[in-house]
Amino acid sequence: MPDREREELRLSAILEKFFREQMERLLVTADRQHEDMELFYVLHPVLLRIAEKEASRLMRELMSKRLFEELWDKVWARVSVEVWRLVRGINDTTFKQLGEALQTFTIGGQTMGELREIVAGIFTPERAQTIAVTELTRAYAMATQIDAEELKAAGLDVREIWQTNNDDLVCDECGPLNGTQRGEDWEDYPPLHPNCRCDVGLEFNR
Repeated sequence: MPDREREELRLSAILEKFFREQMERLLVTADRQHEDMELFYVLHPVLLRIAEKEASRLMRELMSKRLFEELWDKVWARVSVEVWRLVRGINDTTFKQLGEALQTFTIGGQTMGELREIVAGIFTPERAQTIAVTELTRAYAMATQIDAEELKAAGLDVREIWQTNNDDLVCDECGPLNGTQRGEDWEDYPPLHPNCRCDVGLEFNR
């Protein structure tokens, strides 16, 4: 099994477990600040490890030990900001849907069993998998972007090239971008949409 697929399965399982535990907590009390912190502590080490690993792999292949050693603070800072953004987005959705479920429960005369069944629909394995795939793509792309910035700052002429698997599974949005260059055909790094598995490669201009 490829490393990327293993990472997706691992993160999806972590999120499924978090969602199960979060559902039980939120049926008792809804503490948004606590939930944000809990989810940050779940996601940050996983995505940071992946981004650091990918950034170091690329830099070892492309450049010097000096630049490699300067990456860590920048990767940590960028990942931390992105994970907080991700946490807020996930929990915004969770609390919005939970509020709607509780409102329906209050005015609709439902039983607690019916409420639990409705709330369970917020915390599905499919949602965990979509987040895992999408955010791993973002972590890999973030590492590439940081490397590109460092290499350019060192005076190297680097091109960033969009990469897909170029097969029948690639969507109509991403397919035309395969092999194209940032600044000419696109600006924003992957993911382009939920469940996006695109990547970005670096090439030196000769």
